[in-house]
Amino acid sequence: MAIPDGISQLPVASYSTGDRIIAAGGPPDKLRFLKSGRVEVVRDGNRIALTKTPGGVLGELSLQLDTEATADVVALEDTEVHVADAPLDFLQSHPEICLQVAKILAYRLNAASPYLVDVKD
Repeated sequence: MAIPDGISQLPVASYSTGDRIIAAGGPPDKLRFLKSGRVEVVRDGNRIALTKTPGGVLGELSLQLDTEATADVVALEDTEVHVADAPLDFLQSHPEICLQVAKILAYRLNAASPYLVDVKD
């Protein structure tokens, strides 16, 4: 998947294997998009997601809910992310990327639904 121009023009931050990109409990002050590498999302010591697709979004849940980060995001290998320091302004000025984030959220919710059903049963 090609990274849209709006994202590729954002500044890039680099992380080494094992670095925490987002810390649980941290503020929803940035939105990150995977440029390269692989990251895991960890909550209460359990991996809840793996992201390796360029353009994958990180930090969107806490941003949308206006709450602290709900999980740690850790680099599993050397990783680069594009960083939107003013995420709400960025999304408002790039509606196509806002739609992409909404699609990613819907995909993640759809993927989690079978687990929720199993827990309920």
